[in-house]
Amino acid sequence: MAGSINEFLSKTRGDFATSNLFQVSIIPPQSLSLNTIFEDVRNINFLCNTASIPGLTMATTEKALDYRERIKQKLYDDINLTFYCTESLKEIKFFNDWLNLAVNPFNNRTGYHSDYTSTIIIAKLSKEAIKENIMSSFNENEMIDDLATRADRAGSGGNAIGQTEGWNKKSFSITLFEAFPKRIEPLELSYATSDIVSVNVSFTYRYHNIGF
Repeated sequence: MAGSINEFLSKTRGDFATSNLFQVSIIPPQSLSLNTIFEDVRNINFLCNTASIPGLTMATTEKALDYRERIKQKLYDDINLTFYCTESLKEIKFFNDWLNLAVNPFNNRTGYHSDYTSTIIIAKLSKEAIKENIMSSFNENEMIDDLATRADRAGSGGNAIGQTEGWNKKSFSITLFEAFPKRIEPLELSYATSDIVSVNVSFTYRYHNIGF
């Protein structure tokens, strides 16, 4: 016999995660000059309107004589991030400049891996607000240089970004290491609509760490 709605709510406390509470923090490569694109690195993060928490795939062998599949390796799935575009389309320039670090547009030679890879942190936010500062001060410009190192040391992005009073608490975070854009999707333009232009970017990375 199915339980009542009240019983269901009492067991779950109505505490369901919602998909519209999240935060994306992209730490650009040090080789990427932002001065001519964004005055503040947080601008590109604020424009991210769609994100995905990456999945994990285990590559397996064919079934053997004992009818078992065996794991060969762990595969980290790519992710997609969507960004609103401003009138100047400087978001496109940002990701194109990033890709130019990976492959020189004039001679088609690839750059050093460390020059074009960076760290991305995706945080799932809670409905609950923070009651006090976890960090004594929050200055992302000062913090940006050592953010990847601190996230790597902590094993997650949850405490590396910092949490400020009045903001939503971070209930979950995933840090993608050695990440870089793999594909910039075409922009769809049409006379039929006047929707805000968005650009979808696919990212690949070496591995990720999860924090709660």
